[in-house]
Amino acid sequence: MDEIWVVSGTPGVGQIESYDSLLLSAAVLSQTMGAKLHNVVLAEKGAPREVPLLSSSHAETHAMAVMSNLSIETLCDSLAGMIAVQQSCLVLMSAGAWWNDLSCRLAASLGVDAITDCTGLASEDGASVILRAPIFGGRILCTSTVSEGIHVVSVRDTDEAHGAGLEQGLLDELPTSELVPSGRERVKMTNVTAIDSLLLGVEEADVVVAGGRGVKGLEGFAQLEELAKVLGGTVGGSRIAVDNRWVARERQIGQTGKTIRPKLYFACGISGSSHHVLGMKDSETVIAVNTDAGAPIFRVADAGVVGDFSEYVPALVEELGSRRKGDADV
Repeated sequence: MDEIWVVSGTPGVGQIESYDSLLLSAAVLSQTMGAKLHNVVLAEKGAPREVPLLSSSHAETHAMAVMSNLSIETLCDSLAGMIAVQQSCLVLMSAGAWWNDLSCRLAASLGVDAITDCTGLASEDGASVILRAPIFGGRILCTSTVSEGIHVVSVRDTDEAHGAGLEQGLLDELPTSELVPSGRERVKMTNVTAIDSLLLGVEEADVVVAGGRGVKGLEGFAQLEELAKVLGGTVGGSRIAVDNRWVARERQIGQTGKTIRPKLYFACGISGSSHHVLGMKDSETVIAVNTDAGAPIFRVADAGVVGDFSEYVPALVEELGSRRKGDADV
């Protein structure tokens, strides 16, 4: 593998707020393989001019100025034009609905393979890359090895130390290309409308209210939805909750689900197994509600309530609702 291309963005591009983990993973891999590293930064107009970048000693960085309503087809065409001339390279980008769409379109344009939602990447021999990705709803962890040719990969947030090895760079100082519609777009974006927070993915929301075995069923999750709605957040669940079909599989949090970093994480009826904690341990604030005072989740919680969530959550929803109404009346 001669080169590694990392496609990242300014905060908010592709509904991702931080690309630190992706950049650091690429830097470690390039050093292990001795591969040349390129970083393409997608920058929306009006975005912060100072963003985390890989050190210039590690990577050749280039900015692409994009419009917020730019067609993903135009972006795909531009990236394909840059990468198609490479003989052997690994293209890395973040995982997520928007990025997985881009990665698969790019792979199709180049006529190469795409591997999405990888949870780990490494090189043991310096020539090939080992990729790990969950399949079949996270029940099986698939390991793939790639070497020659072009490969497009989307990577989930990993446990790399965020910020270490990165430097603040000014977009204004980077070589920049302006992306404009190519004229062949089949889809035109006409409007952007804010959606109900409950429809947000667990990796996108600032507030996540999650339930586990202790929530006991769909009725309990309906209560969690009420709390999430009041807080402007969304609902997630543990593997047990997903297996019991109380919450959709794409909302599973943990080692075989999503890794999230919300500002606030409510864990209701979740014991806190190591598999689950791996997916939410980097949350800014964790509040746990559990009837078992010895539940492991309390070890990672900033605040906890020993009790039945079905008594605590409705009371909290009522209190928050009355406060919001009082603020509106002022």
